[in-house]
Amino acid sequence: MAQLRQGTPGRAAQATGVLTLLVTALATGACSSDNSNGTSSGPMVKIGLMLEFEDQGETRREVATGRMALREINDAGGLSVGNVAYKLDVEPVDDKYTLAGAVSALDTLAGNHISFSMSPPTSFLALGSDPSGKDGASIAGRDRHIIQISGSATNPGISKLDTQGYQWRTVAPDDRQGAVAGHYLAEQLGIKRVSVIIRGDAYGRGLATAMTSTFESLGGTVLATVEYDTTKATIPDVNTYGYKNELAALFKDSPEAVYLATGDEGIQIGNSAVLEGYVDAYGAKPPVFVAGDGLVTFDTLANAVPQFLDNLSGTAPYPDPSNRDFVKFSVAMQGAGLGTPINYEAYRYDAFYIFALAIQKANSLDPEVVKQQIAAVTRADPDSTQIHVGDWALAKSELLAGKGVDYEGASGSIELQDDGGPGAASFAIWTPKPKPEGGYEYAYTPIKTNTN
Repeated sequence: MAQLRQGTPGRAAQATGVLTLLVTALATGACSSDNSNGTSSGPMVKIGLMLEFEDQGETRREVATGRMALREINDAGGLSVGNVAYKLDVEPVDDKYTLAGAVSALDTLAGNHISFSMSPPTSFLALGSDPSGKDGASIAGRDRHIIQISGSATNPGISKLDTQGYQWRTVAPDDRQGAVAGHYLAEQLGIKRVSVIIRGDAYGRGLATAMTSTFESLGGTVLATVEYDTTKATIPDVNTYGYKNELAALFKDSPEAVYLATGDEGIQIGNSAVLEGYVDAYGAKPPVFVAGDGLVTFDTLANAVPQFLDNLSGTAPYPDPSNRDFVKFSVAMQGAGLGTPINYEAYRYDAFYIFALAIQKANSLDPEVVKQQIAAVTRADPDSTQIHVGDWALAKSELLAGKGVDYEGASGSIELQDDGGPGAASFAIWTPKPKPEGGYEYAYTPIKTNTN
């Protein structure tokens, strides 16, 4: 999301004792059914992982995914830099989902002499509140000489920041996802009239703007656009707020669909629409709800009411399920006890692999040198060797021999561009589907549109 991190923001606070246990688990690596990183005593390269410790379930998955990637690399020989063998490990840092927290997390990494980080996790943290980005994590990383690769921050504005090669992303920006959503509403669902609700931050606005532009270009009409505050100035908690005025404005002219450019507070919005009678008022043909990646959370499946879930679908950056590398990644996730990948996990996994490849190609741990190789290891070249998921031994051999590599990741072809973002992207329609044994799970369908 722009990403909103899965389960972010506005979750109920966790009990202090439980949170303490989580922090201890992160420090000891107890974050999946297989806690081994393949690490041992000896030289170590640590890669930071910025996340919100309070978000227990998703934090565990993010750390476990990173450790799974690095374990594969370590088991296949690790790094060899300057004739010194290194293993890799993850260094989780708490951003507290605040700008100050994100900058503090980077200070922690810098203080521990860590020059690489899988971050920032969200567009809000990346961009900050100032148009120049000067109070955001992307610029803060540049100033601290920490190379960051984000697998989930998607606002297009990040690519416009002057990060001097210190900020990269493996995931496509929201202008592409918003365009996909506009095509999906108009062409696949046949929607003519839509109302839009937007969380008032970089993610919500960027996604909604792109969707609206595309939808209107295809002949659709936007009946209402409603934005809500996320600064806590007027809404103390977006997950418990009733949205009465917002819902009245959204449904005033009976839209065929409601587009939710929200985080997981969209659960509260959808549930409130049902409980306030707006859905029942449509009779046998209820409105459809279409969302972005911000609602792809386990919380949605667990806490949204069926009448909302049964009429909900959305778009998200998502790898082609037939891609050999994604299939291999999915099998590895299941083998690690993490189940089917959701949302941004493949993009995060790829970020860790790209760090390792770039460090090995640079034959250096100096971030000024390594940043020059970040894009190079993802680009196709006639003389480069294609590297797939799990091919670390081959990649290391080729790089040590002075040859080039082209990493084809779990998320698909990446082809990082000079602006820091990927040149290639794929998207899917996600739909909550009832399970035979009860409850819901996500089903993903690759989407074909006229967007790039």
